Amino acid sequence: MPLRHEQAILVFAKYPTPGRVKTRLAATLGADQAAQIYRQLVAHVFARLPTDADVLVFFDPPEQEREIATWLGEFRAD
Repeated sequence: MPLRHEQAILVFAKYPTPGRVKTRLAATLGADQAAQIYRQLVAHVFARLPTDADVLVFFDPPEQEREIATWLGEFRAD
């Protein structure tokens, strides 16, 4: 994919599966609530990305590419 801007921002994300994200927080709040907080944090990051930079997303787990694209697509204005 060719870059459109002079700057690029790399975003590293995990799919928000309960028990796989924010595990230290989950120890106190529970896995479901920790996953919801992670979703909110990612939304916060995407809402503040500059429009004059390309955004490259690297994600885990790779076998959930479709789910991740659907989830992160909520934040894309392209």
